[in-house]
Amino acid sequence: MRFVVRNSGRRWKAAAVCVVLAATLIGAVSRSTAAEATPGPSVDLPPTPSVPTTPQEMQPRPPDQASSRALRGDQPASGAAREGAGTPEATPLSASATWSVSPHTGDFHWSYPLRVPPVPGALTPPLALSYTSSAVDGRTSSTNNQPTWIGDGWDLHPGFVERTYGPCALDKEGSASPQTGDLCWRSDNATAAYNGAGGMLIREAGSQDLWRAKDDDGARIWRDTGAGNDDDNGEYWKVTTTDGTQYFFGSRPDARSTWTVPVFGDDTGEPCHGTTFDASSCRQAWRWNLDKVVDAHGNTILYYYDTEPNAYGFNHKEAAVSYVRGGTLRRIEYGLRPGVTTPAARVEFAVADRCVPGSTCTFDRKDNWPDTPLAERCDTATCRDRWSPTFWSTKRLASVTTQVRRGGGYSDVDRWVLDQQFPDPGDGEKAALWLKSVTHTGLIGGSITQPPVTFEGHQMPNRVYQGDGLSPLIRYRITGIISESGGVTSVSYAQPDCVPGSSMPANPQSNTLRCFPVRWARPDHAERTDYFHKYVVESVNSSDRISSSLDQKIGYEYLDGAAWHFDTSEFTPPDKKAYNEFRGFARVQVRNGRSPDPAGPIEMAEKRFYRGMHGDTLPGGATRSVTVSDSESGTHTDHDWLAGFELETTTFLGDSPEVVSRTVTEPHWQGPTATRGAHKAYIVRPGTVRTFTTLDGGRRRITRTVTSYDDRGLPETVNDLGDIESDADDLCTRTTYARNTAAWLLSLPSRVRTASVHCGATPTFPGHAVADERTSYDGQAWGVAPRIGDPTRQEVLDTHPPSGPTYAVASTSRYDAHGRVTETADALGRTTLTAYTPQLGGPATSVVT
Repeated sequence: MRFVVRNSGRRWKAAAVCVVLAATLIGAVSRSTAAEATPGPSVDLPPTPSVPTTPQEMQPRPPDQASSRALRGDQPASGAAREGAGTPEATPLSASATWSVSPHTGDFHWSYPLRVPPVPGALTPPLALSYTSSAVDGRTSSTNNQPTWIGDGWDLHPGFVERTYGPCALDKEGSASPQTGDLCWRSDNATAAYNGAGGMLIREAGSQDLWRAKDDDGARIWRDTGAGNDDDNGEYWKVTTTDGTQYFFGSRPDARSTWTVPVFGDDTGEPCHGTTFDASSCRQAWRWNLDKVVDAHGNTILYYYDTEPNAYGFNHKEAAVSYVRGGTLRRIEYGLRPGVTTPAARVEFAVADRCVPGSTCTFDRKDNWPDTPLAERCDTATCRDRWSPTFWSTKRLASVTTQVRRGGGYSDVDRWVLDQQFPDPGDGEKAALWLKSVTHTGLIGGSITQPPVTFEGHQMPNRVYQGDGLSPLIRYRITGIISESGGVTSVSYAQPDCVPGSSMPANPQSNTLRCFPVRWARPDHAERTDYFHKYVVESVNSSDRISSSLDQKIGYEYLDGAAWHFDTSEFTPPDKKAYNEFRGFARVQVRNGRSPDPAGPIEMAEKRFYRGMHGDTLPGGATRSVTVSDSESGTHTDHDWLAGFELETTTFLGDSPEVVSRTVTEPHWQGPTATRGAHKAYIVRPGTVRTFTTLDGGRRRITRTVTSYDDRGLPETVNDLGDIESDADDLCTRTTYARNTAAWLLSLPSRVRTASVHCGATPTFPGHAVADERTSYDGQAWGVAPRIGDPTRQEVLDTHPPSGPTYAVASTSRYDAHGRVTETADALGRTTLTAYTPQLGGPATSVVT
């Protein structure tokens, strides 16, 4: 939740508007569903003094991993909307196509990959149009409700790091006057999104520069200064993953990747603090966009952006001061490395004005810009009545074109054209941008256009309507997708279970219904609390419309009700917090069958999840004591850092209660690896895994595997006990790593050995030897720290007398500067050579083996 200050004319009112952080509430990405539920990087922006954040930031992964939506879809809605429809002053932090449903949260996800041309070294930008239904759930009366540059629920962004600031009018500790609408420093905080990872960042104890992700994946996160960007001291970020790949954010001034806003350091010890409030401001970054990726070989991707400037009446004076209210991705260049300065391939992003198609797209025709708050626009020397920075965009993504270098220029390879509309929501509110279709055209050797992929939607109210004349906030959600080949995916959502007068939460702390409270205030009105729906998928039906095969239907049943955690945001005063962090469902049944044959076979599975409710705050300051149970009589503490972790999966015989198999996974965790207040970073991995398989006659076979990890979350031992009734099938696998901590190469296995005893026993050789493999890197002897990480020598166990093992060479390899294999030799010395033209740079015109 966040507090915002709203302005009405020249008067200011400090409205304590609590907002549900959308990335923590609706559409969360859980540990168990991160791969399928992370649509593209989304994180919630710093709250502007005039806007609260949304419940779209509230997601059942660690709730603080709020989705940034400054330029996504949480941007201000049109100022002419009916009251309750959202505020334009809220800040946003905010294969062939595949769909998925996150069982823990009930969110629908759909991804349309945009393939890019290959280049030497294989480092290419991952691109996809990604949709998640939870992004639409997060639109509330107190949020920035402008959709992304693609449309409602969609996103495409390479990644970013963001910092949240607070409204000065609510910063009571400093010298700020309640009459100013500026942003003030609140804490040294950050949220990241990149390559399917990220979330809240927490600074390591004793360091100003090293950080950890709250959902710690072992990456090294470094903040530095001196980048020469628009930030006052050139702040930028570098994230290095355990394979040595580096992600830079805001590091290149020419990329226009650092977006800034004036910020006051009104308290002693805060950045830019001066002797007076007027002397205590400087330009600070609110978003550092991903602008460079470099792998261990030096292969490089560069990202370029266009910014959208705006101005406001800084420090409650009419003189205009500029800031960056948003921006768009313009171009990606890749196939670069030291010595190769001309990119082998590019991706170009074309934008268009987000006005009604066919209308006059001038700023004086505000009605033609339904979801753009043009009233907040200021490009003159004075900005009367616009006293706060707001975050929004006038652009939409029109097309994406991939290109390869050919001769002295570039040739187009593929193009995707987006058809966007503004469908009438039916509630009297302004329409929001909607992606109607995507059309792909192949451009090599001519032009071949496929039929479009089309999206159908249904109007669904976000607000639990009380008959009070305020907006029900109707938004469209995807209910049908028609593929290029005519196949149809139909999505059905469960009916709302929050109905005024018949079914509403009895009290917020014990709410198990699918709706959540949001505190908000209309200008010059008292604060109020309204409930907003959380929608979940009830079924997905897939039909190829070509073959004679039956349709596939997957149904979802959510048991035991939803969990709502007390707000954990550090930016919400305690007396303004509410139970609005969505933590998902503890049990979900998934039925997979065929339709329209009702008698056809059904596959049914039940999943159980942690929800992180232990320690949740209760009214009066007490805390909950919460455990979760598995089906084998096990009880486990439901720690906060385990939210979304899948505890159990049970498969049944058809739709009967007869169990076929069951897997129970107990988590292993390390930490906290970093702490800021109530927020703690943990490494969480699967620990003990037990499987239960039903045999003939009702007997069961039970197996057990226990994995231990090092301090970066990489497996060190796997104790495979096999059938727990016998020691004869026990196996112990131990892994050591070849590491270069300077380059952050941590995950390269040096030696992997397996013995036929459990890990608590002492093996006797050669009898217990099963396997023993050694890997050397970068042409060096075994055991020497890698420089790049190319495996150049593989050895396997030859003999293992009591005196120690001996090894035989299984293969050797050589690589070029890009990391491509140029020579391999097998155990018999037979050699395979591969030559690339050109040897350096690309694209490759010839590969000869």
